[in-house]
Amino acid sequence: MANVPIIFHDAYEAVRVWLENNVINFSSNTDISKITDAIYVGNMSTGTNLELLKSLGITHVISALSCFDPPHPKEFRYLCVFCHDWEFEPVSLRFTESNIFIQDAIDQGGKVYIHCMSGISRSVTLAMAYLVTSFALEKSDRSVADVLESIRERRLVANPNPGFIAQLEEFQKEIIERNKSD
Repeated sequence: MANVPIIFHDAYEAVRVWLENNVINFSSNTDISKITDAIYVGNMSTGTNLELLKSLGITHVISALSCFDPPHPKEFRYLCVFCHDWEFEPVSLRFTESNIFIQDAIDQGGKVYIHCMSGISRSVTLAMAYLVTSFALEKSDRSVADVLESIRERRLVANPNPGFIAQLEEFQKEIIERNKSD
């Protein structure tokens, strides 16, 4: 859908979110991968599966879509990262916010489910931003490519778009530089 005008893409996601929340799932609603003990990644349909999310101990949900209406607002704490899966999308502007949300969940003993439409690019990018930050703060020499490879061991379809990878690499450099000056 990358060549489709934004207005049509946004309309598609809005209609699909409404239908999946209220009528029928268009994708597997059991597509979820455990990335760490506290971070899971998957697709939007799985975000509607209350029983599965509760059974895994999910307490927080990050939705990386161009529009979103939480299906279970009384059951989970939500963060909506409004973005498209396009190379020029400035998703890095939301890395700090999503990292804080994930860390808060972990600090509270919770678990986070991060999803986008298919669980391939946007959601994986946000999980990577958290892991890249964690490794950089530990002064680990793990590259963005290393982090992606470790996620792919758990989620074979993980494939952030090249623009997101470039933003993650720049984000990592900034964290490393800040650590040097501290």
